[in-house]
Amino acid sequence: MHRIADASRAAIADTRPLAGAVVACNPTAVGYSGTNVGIAKIAAAGPAFTHIIEDGSPADTTMDGTLNAPPVSASAMPASGTYVEGLFVWNSTPAASNGQVLFGRLRLTTGSSNVAGTDWVPVFGSTSREPAPHTPENQS
Repeated sequence: MHRIADASRAAIADTRPLAGAVVACNPTAVGYSGTNVGIAKIAAAGPAFTHIIEDGSPADTTMDGTLNAPPVSASAMPASGTYVEGLFVWNSTPAASNGQVLFGRLRLTTGSSNVAGTDWVPVFGSTSREPAPHTPENQS
């Protein structure tokens, strides 16, 4: 899926994505945006798509060069690079602390800003078999 335009999608009878498809682009937004480079309509990250961020500007001598690829795992939140909303980065150093395990970080926005709490949020899980206090099972 390298530079597939929406117009060509209409000619494809079954447009469901294949799991693990790689999309080469330089996005500014999920969905349609005239400022997305490479593919005008970007799907959110997830099991169906991996987004390789590349230079798609014909004016650049680095056209088609990879700018960054999404990490699969990391010990900290990504501090630089462009990422697509929905990307999940697994924690490469999981440990239990106070009954919680940091599974990884979820990308909330599309772009090159990398601010904790705005662009990335931690995803925790409980090590307990008891429901968390805020769940309906524990409400009286």
